[in-house]
Order: sequence, then C-alpha cells, then structure tokens
Amino acid sequence: ESPVGGGPVSAVTEALRHVTTDWVAIAAGDSPGIAPGVQGLLDAAGLHAQTGGAGARALSPNGHLQTMPCCVRSRELIRVLPDTVDGAALWRVLDKLDLVPVVFAAEHLQDVDTPADLDRVRQQLASDHGRSDRPDVPPR
Repeated sequence: ESPVGGGPVSAVTEALRHVTTDWVAIAAGDSPGIAPGVQGLLDAAGLHAQTGGAGARALSPNGHLQTMPCCVRSRELIRVLPDTVDGAALWRVLDKLDLVPVVFAAEHLQDVDTPADLDRVRQQLASDHGRSDRPDVPPR
C-alpha cells in the first residue's frame, strides 16, 4: 500500500496500478475461511454485470454487508476511488457501486485477529479435514 499504513483503500489503489484485467477480487488476508463462498461471489458478480451491475460483495447471515470479500469491475472501482486514499474507508468506496450481496456462512467470514482466533480456526480446519463440502481442505 502507498503510503505504508494507509489502509485498504490505499492498498487497493496501489494494486490497481498493476491490474490489466476487467475484474478484481478483494479479500482480507486475515479471513482464511472464505474459499467455500468465493465461486458463488464470482458467479453472482458476472450475472449482475450482465444487467449493468459493478460486481458482488459478501453479506453475513445476519444481514450485514461486508467490505470483503468482493469482486468488482476494475474500471468501476477506479471510477469511485477518492482523490485522497490515505485512511479512506473501503466500505464508503464500495457503497458507491452497484454490488449484489451474496450470503456467506458466518464461519467463512471470521477474522483471525488474536491467538485465540487462530486456535479456533486451526481446530475448525482440523475437525473439517476430509469433509467433501470443504474444497479448500484436501482430504487425508
């Protein structure tokens, strides 16, 4: 991100300088459980774009729009970026776009912010190991 420590909008803006694709996906590095919902997010973004939409973003089961993960048309995202990105809120940027919400399971949106969170995720992955509905975890 530029400037360093400038936040997600700063990081996204810097990354977009190197993007040559029509679409970008944005995900938080501290949300390791999102993989099961990503295909649905990508599919919804593509379908929504057919009617002029800009993409899709996650929605929690209790109805809260999430900032990440999301999938957005690159040119639309560039169009709504603020002039000053240092410290800007990504949710404010995304709220300017026509993004269809896609419900994610609560466990797929959990952050890892503390050692206890990391332990919880490790236990969840260990207990899920080998389940066929978890494509992000290979069977033993």
